Amino acid sequence: LGGDAADLEYSYQIDAGTWSAWSTNPKPTLTSPVLWLPGEHKIDVRARRIGKPETVDLSPQSLLVSFHAVE
Repeated sequence: LGGDAADLEYSYQIDAGTWSAWSTNPKPTLTSPVLWLPGEHKIDVRARRIGKPETVDLSPQSLLVSFHAVE
């Protein structure tokens, strides 16, 4: 999700859903029933300094991922 900064924690949302809990894991496994749906999904990621809510990034990074049905 980000660089190697040891003092950051991350949160993500999938398709404008609710934000995940904050985590220091920069490589989480994303799980959501919505990801079972074929098509394009938008994942937004934000960061902040650990335990400092006033430092939350107000411009989350977005990425688009596509999933296709397997026959």
